[in-house]
Amino acid sequence: MKFIIDGYNLIRTLPRYTHSRFADEKRAVVRLIKIHPLMKKQSHETIIVFDGYADDENIINDKNIKIIFSDDDSADETIKNIVENSKKPEEIYVVTDDREIRDFIRIMGAKNITIKEFAAAIKQDKEPIKKNIENNKIDDNDAIRITKEFENIWKVK
Repeated sequence: MKFIIDGYNLIRTLPRYTHSRFADEKRAVVRLIKIHPLMKKQSHETIIVFDGYADDENIINDKNIKIIFSDDDSADETIKNIVENSKKPEEIYVVTDDREIRDFIRIMGAKNITIKEFAAAIKQDKEPIKKNIENNKIDDNDAIRITKEFENIWKVK
């Protein structure tokens, strides 16, 4: 399974996750994707596509997440090219609200996840833990998940 994420579309649609918490928007998108429940399975390949040229070659150090900058093309065209040139487009999920991309990828056999659906999955994944914390009931599994999340965010072990 492969996820392709329209980076700037995510930034513009979810500013509370990307602007307010982290100064660097691209790094914030990567952090957000790392904690997303869909991305927790190590077998998923994730590609984040940004418009323009790379301004930071060291944006990420993760073997399961790849950053692509579109250079002279648009990110939209780059995403469409990835889907079109895929041998198995039916195994691709594209995270975007861009109508032109959504229409194109559906014709190619890929699936769309809207930004709202993407964000809802993050909230749902955290709701049980939040309720347990409010009731002072954190089981071992919740404690492990919280610890791993902090390790990923703060890069400590």
